[in-house]
Amino acid sequence: MKFSLEVRKLPLLTALAMALPGCSTVRDVVSPPGEMTADGTINPCHGHKADAQACGNALYNSTRIGKVSIGQSLTEVRQIMGHDPEQRSVQALDGHSVESWSFRTDYQGRITTRIDFRDAVVVGIKQERS
Repeated sequence: MKFSLEVRKLPLLTALAMALPGCSTVRDVVSPPGEMTADGTINPCHGHKADAQACGNALYNSTRIGKVSIGQSLTEVRQIMGHDPEQRSVQALDGHSVESWSFRTDYQGRITTRIDFRDAVVVGIKQERS
């Protein structure tokens, strides 16, 4: 098999090669990963991620989770986070409402942050590797 390349076609091939990596850059400008859109959805990550939406959620959540603190209400936490938790559990325990919300906060590190509420007030914040 013989391969030949005409010199006059080289600029075209070079331009094509340079444009391909730029596709993700353009996509990131149009719909930046981890940003919430006007309709309340979070943009997923681009590229080869096993779960592109979880990656986008983690980027978004990681910028907000640090504002959550002990003593805040469910409503305050929902407002800070800007969306419902990815996981939620609720139970009654000894006459109290006990609720846990989980948000993915580090996609690569597989870290989820769990917020525990008792009677609708934050009583604990814990990071867990999943």
